[in-house]
Amino acid sequence: MGELATPKVSPQEYLELAVQSELRHEYINGAIREMTGGKPNHNLIVL
Repeated sequence: MGELATPKVSPQEYLELAVQSELRHEYINGAIREMTGGKPNHNLIVL
């Protein structure tokens, strides 16, 4: 089975999208992936 092609975006395009988004994303080799949120225990430790 083949994988679906993911459109590549430039770092500048990613930064423009990141400013507008309420969700957290990461940029890896031209692909944008959604990041999971922190868990309550993680947030407690960070504080």
